[in-house]
Amino acid sequence: MNLRGVRKITPRRLVDVARAAALLGQARLRTRQGSQAWVGAIADRQPPSPQPSAAQRRAIDRTAWAVAVAARFVPWRSDCLVQALAARAWLAAQGIDSRLVIGVPGQQGPRFEAHAWLLSHGITVTGGDVTRYRAFQTA
Repeated sequence: MNLRGVRKITPRRLVDVARAAALLGQARLRTRQGSQAWVGAIADRQPPSPQPSAAQRRAIDRTAWAVAVAARFVPWRSDCLVQALAARAWLAAQGIDSRLVIGVPGQQGPRFEAHAWLLSHGITVTGGDVTRYRAFQTA
């Protein structure tokens, strides 16, 4: 990170990254506690409305940014599922619905590959470009 980037980090953004790091740690622990430990985070919900309010959109964008930044710097592995679970917990605390999606690539490869991402109001919160994946489980 260059010095210009450091100047753009406000105290609020630092707090957001710290919060995201804590949520990533909790999500990582939940995924390590056994196959059923994180299933509770994938409860069925009604699909969120297609258009978020301006406040919801700001919260979604803020969550996506903070989780992505924190995931690069925490000392543990924060893969796609961990990031999706952390972002889902953040949004749920603000009363914003989201949907965890797990998918596989559309083209079969030599080994099994899966990817998890989080959607909220039709916005991909975590998971990056998911266009090459086909969802096989949503919640």
